[in-house]
Amino acid sequence: MVCASEGVLNANTRQPEVEHAPMPLYLESTAFNGQPPFSLLRGELWSPPETNHLVFKAPVDVRSLEIHFTALNFATPGEIQLRHKLDGFDSDWVDDAGSRSARYGRLSYGNYRFHIAARNGRGAWQEAAETFAFVVPTPFYLQSWVIGLFVVAAVALVARLVRLVSHRRLRFALARLEQQQALERERMRIARDMHDEMGSKLTKISFLSEHVRVDEASAGPLADKIESIARASRDLLQTTDEIVWVVNPRNDTLENLVAYLGHYAVECFQNTQMECELRLPLEIPPCSFSSETRHNLFLAFEEALNNVLKHSAATKVKIEMTLHPQEREVKITDNGKGFEVPDPEAAVPPSSGRRSNGLRNMRQRLTAIGGERRVTSRPGTGTTVSLRIRLNQTPLRKP
Repeated sequence: MVCASEGVLNANTRQPEVEHAPMPLYLESTAFNGQPPFSLLRGELWSPPETNHLVFKAPVDVRSLEIHFTALNFATPGEIQLRHKLDGFDSDWVDDAGSRSARYGRLSYGNYRFHIAARNGRGAWQEAAETFAFVVPTPFYLQSWVIGLFVVAAVALVARLVRLVSHRRLRFALARLEQQQALERERMRIARDMHDEMGSKLTKISFLSEHVRVDEASAGPLADKIESIARASRDLLQTTDEIVWVVNPRNDTLENLVAYLGHYAVECFQNTQMECELRLPLEIPPCSFSSETRHNLFLAFEEALNNVLKHSAATKVKIEMTLHPQEREVKITDNGKGFEVPDPEAAVPPSSGRRSNGLRNMRQRLTAIGGERRVTSRPGTGTTVSLRIRLNQTPLRKP
């Protein structure tokens, strides 16, 4: 305790040091993308603590950022240590290594806040109350409303493309339908003309030849020739009927196919010594067949019946039509003398006769429409010919 003229001065010798006032810390300036720096001090863009909520709007594309800062300590300026941290980029405090500045490269869009802290010697770190908050704006093309607009535009574009493709397919389908209808109308015209013109004329020829053949006395030596004319006219009339049936588009159904094959089989064995047993399905589902399919199947069926009449020497023949889930089958079975079935891949010897040619023709016709021909026979056991047509099968066309 010391007495003076103005009073008494009391000194506490137990307190070793006098507490120092906090060091003033300042954010000096900042620069974006190498542009001239602008000041962050009081009176410029620097904000006092009570206005630190203000956020500076940085350029959209931040390629570089440089911030300068400092701390004042006139007692021991050489012992000042500084560190900084950028929220949104740095995960921890970064020592400035005496440069009193911080440099950053490219910054993505988002919110950032820059902090500084200082200490004297080995004292405690003192964080500045002032910070520099800034935001890097979201690029135009990444903003939510722009993305939404892009999505709407993309959906509209896809919808437009789908609509164009659908319309194009619809136009193609309509064009194919019109072409098919025109083809069917032409087939109808051809069938009608053949039936009216050729059929009527062949019927007239057959009638006249039959009339002359009845009057054998007036025919004289021309009777045999007139008989040949009558027979040829009848064959041509039957062939014309078959062609009209094939060409007419109204017959492109499974029901008409089954009915025609059954009718033809009955007529084929009507005036023969063979007993014909015909088994047809009770229920026939709606199913369409092209004229090519019907034509090839009928010719194969006709060839099989002709082989029975000419080569089998049978007394009984059974014709069975079966509707399988994936195919249609026509089976012709006789109790004739049978024969050795030739290998389809082997060469046909000249002595094999017309039967081998007929079997080959049947196989080729069924193959052309995506079907299959099977022959089972042995000498003395009869013969079974199976004609199968697969459903939803595109006919194989020869190149």
